[in-house]
Amino acid sequence: MTNTNSPLFTIRHSLPPKPPYQIPKATYEDNTYIDWMKEAIQPPSGSLKKWSVLVLMAIAVGYMTVVIDLFSAGLNDFKIGICFSKLDRWSLLSPYLTCPSEDWYSWLRLLAGDLSEKSWLSFLIDLPIYIVSGSIFILAAGYLTYKKAPLAKQSGIPEIKLIVAGLNYHTSTYLGTQALFVKAAGLVMVVASGLWLGKEGPLAHVACSILSALFDRIYGKDGSEGLRRELLVAATATGIAVAFNSPIGGVLFVSELLQSYFSPMKIMWNSFVAATIALVVVFGSKAFTEGTNFHEGNLFEVLFGNFSWLFTETLPFIFLGLAGGLFGHVYTQLYLKFENKQTKNRVWNIFSSMSGLLQTNIRYVEILVVAMVTSLFTFPLSMSKMSLEAYLKLLFTDCPVEEVSTLSQATNFMCDSSLAITGLKLSYIFIGGFVLSAYSYGLSLPGGILMPSLVLGGTLGRLVGILSRAIQSKINPSFLATCTAKSCIVSPSAYAVVGAAAFMTGITKLTVAVVVIIFELTGALTYVVPIMVAVMTAKVFNDWLSEHNIYDAWIVNDFNTKDSAELSEYNLGKGDGLLKFGPMTSEFKAALPDILVSKTMVPTNRLRCIFLYPEAPYSLPELYAYLSDDCHEGYPVIANEHDFTLFGYVTKKTIYESIVRTVGSSQPLALLVSFRTKIPEQMIGRQQDYEKDIQGRYEGVDLILLDLEPTALSAHSKTSLKQVVEIFDRLQLNSLMINEYGNTTKLSGFVDRFILARLVHNKFVSLQHEHESEYLNGYGEEETEFFHHRRDRESIELIS
Repeated sequence: MTNTNSPLFTIRHSLPPKPPYQIPKATYEDNTYIDWMKEAIQPPSGSLKKWSVLVLMAIAVGYMTVVIDLFSAGLNDFKIGICFSKLDRWSLLSPYLTCPSEDWYSWLRLLAGDLSEKSWLSFLIDLPIYIVSGSIFILAAGYLTYKKAPLAKQSGIPEIKLIVAGLNYHTSTYLGTQALFVKAAGLVMVVASGLWLGKEGPLAHVACSILSALFDRIYGKDGSEGLRRELLVAATATGIAVAFNSPIGGVLFVSELLQSYFSPMKIMWNSFVAATIALVVVFGSKAFTEGTNFHEGNLFEVLFGNFSWLFTETLPFIFLGLAGGLFGHVYTQLYLKFENKQTKNRVWNIFSSMSGLLQTNIRYVEILVVAMVTSLFTFPLSMSKMSLEAYLKLLFTDCPVEEVSTLSQATNFMCDSSLAITGLKLSYIFIGGFVLSAYSYGLSLPGGILMPSLVLGGTLGRLVGILSRAIQSKINPSFLATCTAKSCIVSPSAYAVVGAAAFMTGITKLTVAVVVIIFELTGALTYVVPIMVAVMTAKVFNDWLSEHNIYDAWIVNDFNTKDSAELSEYNLGKGDGLLKFGPMTSEFKAALPDILVSKTMVPTNRLRCIFLYPEAPYSLPELYAYLSDDCHEGYPVIANEHDFTLFGYVTKKTIYESIVRTVGSSQPLALLVSFRTKIPEQMIGRQQDYEKDIQGRYEGVDLILLDLEPTALSAHSKTSLKQVVEIFDRLQLNSLMINEYGNTTKLSGFVDRFILARLVHNKFVSLQHEHESEYLNGYGEEETEFFHHRRDRESIELIS
């Protein structure tokens, strides 16, 4: 009784029928965008629940940050030795950096005693302990990530950006409690291992996971996905704020980086309150992690005495800006090259042939090799063995006037050598750290890029500052008579601050947020203008070199590509669907030719649809095979293959739910079904005639009621593509039905956000061959005049 020859379906007969479908608990399927228009009309749930979630999240993030800092710093320094000083003279958050010299015991000094003066013994005792402990830490991080939570990789900021924009990126898993603990524990191990990765980006993921867990607990089934995303923005800002001790910087970070549906004022207020509460918890906890006589601000604050920068120093500041812009471009390209699947496969094949292990376990060999190379690279120098955060503090600190032997470990690392030797050390760290960081970021381990970018920028900045001081002494030696540690015109630590800001801008393309973060981090008030100059230079130069920052580069090049393996069946290989047209420059918008939407839509004759009046009713095997044969999340509902009358749009989830609700969970394969829905009154007669016909010709046809999404918002086939793109961007649409011109009831085609997003990402290259003259074909004289007027107006807006 099934019409297998119907042109209705093109079924892959080798594809087995889909088994009875289990209705998912989530409101939206994975890898689909939420319906912002539905979420916007959800009734308010009260401010008490909302602020309860934010406050509890902020408190939890504050304590979680302290725990991560303590364990990562303690384990990292444990690879080197132990401090036996009284606690009031050093900090638990950075033992190796703050411990007095005479009280620090390396493993060689601890085990060999008097023989510790023989430096060659360090390679027999200290180096093996250093390598083995780092390898154990990295293998533990790899096991947790690869086996327990594969999505808890890298920084997490690109994924959060997609989720905030409305994408359901495996939300229950990515923001689940297991991912939370794996991310936190893996992050501790990665930082402790000494890999050139930071904890700043991952802390944003940790904060978002905590918020999502609290949101589910407090709101239950009443919480909307739109509200969740509103609060996730505040959680991201909180994670960045506690990472940098920068509440305002965290707020500006999300304002610049995240594409949010909500008003800026609401986002900024939520973020500021949550970030402030979290930082109060962090600073309160430091009373228990620092000694009574130790003040971390003395190491992290940059003081330059009564002098400010000279105008002639603008040239090295601009140079640091150019270096930062170039760094962002080269680093991103190198990271993409290292993470490329072909490159990975070649590396894994080499490791596989050398070790004899299977391909599934070879990535453990890869991270082990990277950990060992990193350990060999960092071991020779005292300052390179520190954690990245501790090393950055050292870069931001001027050399003291007192005898270095009476102070903490840190003073010996940067100031016990001549300027030439120090310059060589900094060059060694910069070159090696650059390559190791770019490769390590592609290892799919918990770890971010913000701290490595600051460290690399600070290293180059300190090197440029040393060179500038040397040039200053040659040009005007009389300056040296009044040049002290905190009143010298040329301060290498100030150049480190400027370089760090430039490099962070180069990798993220952020501007105002970077300036504020660096200012809050260092207190470098007199150097705000040089920081702004370097940041502006880095931003302009990097924009000229590349279009995307490192986060967007991953989204565009690696997310949801055809060879992706960690995706749901919906929208597979369609890209990210991020449609950012409004914020683009006028020059970019002008690249979109003034053509019809029909040039890019999927026409009805090529469109997969659900038919309300098919020639023969569906059998369940046929229907399940049809639904399983593509990666679309839904279909337009039309009359049949000959009549394109449009009734609405239906998702696959709705179809499955309707079947289960109508025929139950036990579904005989021979069952025949047909669909019905709410239709206009003038078509009720046709619906009744169709149902009588199929019930007369077939036995046991179940009528399934479909709840369609209305198509009140639609466009006709001669609408400008530019208008359609702007409608999607401003109204946050997911799909749009295109009607026939002059007949609003007939479906002409279909377009969704993934189609348009690919056009925007490719800068409309595929449309450049289209002619604008085709746009006015079919319009009358009056309409033609109107469209010419509209284009003239757009030309004026472009100029302005």
